[in-house]
Amino acid sequence: MAVFSVPIIYYAIKAAKKRKTTRNLLHHYAAEKGLKLDEIDTWRFRYGIGIDLSASTILYMEREGDPVIKTVDLNHIDRVDLQISYLNSGKNGGANVITDLQLSFIPHIPGSHSINLEFFSTEKFFSPQNEYELIRKWEERVREVLKRVPSIRNQVPSIPEFNY
Repeated sequence: MAVFSVPIIYYAIKAAKKRKTTRNLLHHYAAEKGLKLDEIDTWRFRYGIGIDLSASTILYMEREGDPVIKTVDLNHIDRVDLQISYLNSGKNGGANVITDLQLSFIPHIPGSHSINLEFFSTEKFFSPQNEYELIRKWEERVREVLKRVPSIRNQVPSIPEFNY
């Protein structure tokens, strides 16, 4: 019995340490930016997302090699969209397989580029685990925050129109 349980216990302890390391790293980057995360999620031991409600700011981390850190100030965001890419897996009505999941933040300022946070890509992983549920949770969470964040649209200078 011990022969079978030791590897399982070992893996569980190792996975818990990796999760804790990812969470601690996310908190570290938040502190560097002066943020205090009220809510965080991590997945696949390399991704993390958190929100500082008082600053209305999202912090995202992907640590594949050198960590990539992105912050999104929700005070400058108009809306959030869920981007899902599918691949049809077969002929005659085969199932659609998710190939990419991204959360896109669309800024107030016209002409500004959206900010995309990757939750899943088949370029890195074979199949999604819990990323679909997680991205839906964060989409809803951000929408709740955007409803109560004061709009700064009136504070953004408009681009003057030229008459030729």
